[in-house]
Amino acid sequence: MIRAAIFDLDGTVLSDEQVYGGAFRKVLKDLGVNVKQKYPHKGGIGVGENWPYLLSKYKVKTNKSLAELSRATQQAFLKNIADIEVKEGFEEFIVGLREIGVATALATSNEWFVVEEILDKFNLAKYFDVVVTGEEATAKKPDPELFIIAAQRLGVDPRDCVAFEDSAAGIEAGKRAGMVVIGVARDEKHAKELDGDGKIINNYAQAYDKLEEYLGGS
Repeated sequence: MIRAAIFDLDGTVLSDEQVYGGAFRKVLKDLGVNVKQKYPHKGGIGVGENWPYLLSKYKVKTNKSLAELSRATQQAFLKNIADIEVKEGFEEFIVGLREIGVATALATSNEWFVVEEILDKFNLAKYFDVVVTGEEATAKKPDPELFIIAAQRLGVDPRDCVAFEDSAAGIEAGKRAGMVVIGVARDEKHAKELDGDGKIINNYAQAYDKLEEYLGGS
């Protein structure tokens, strides 16, 4: 039986993928690289962890540190926070879970200073019993550490948790933690990229159907 639900943030609770894509493109452009790809980065692994990949992919030479590139990306992201929305149906869904006694947590590779601003901007803190950010784990997704920390803080066995994720790395992390995993897809193409054992939703109105067999005892 599911006793806890653990949510990723970017692309899972928020529709912010295009804003992050734009932030990475902006910093790459400042480095002399014009990228047309909507999502040049890898989802789920964290902003800082993307920069070694991007520098190698686009053969960029720069004196800027990874920390500086990460901070510039986050600043570009936060400048466009007005373009971000909470995923359709998320708030109604998580309220429903909490009403039937399911504990809730946020487990994100993102940094606390960004997460804090997001939680304040969208009044989301009230929905989570626990918040775990990337600084608190020694390894990022697809390592399961973030999810395991969240489950431990909730006092729930990972096998009694469901993880909601929008990236292949995050889905793998949830599975490695021993959790039921539901993929949150932004469109049909994205859904095909996610390996969710058939548990893929396009919006949170579909989530109860995916969880019905696990919520029987709630």
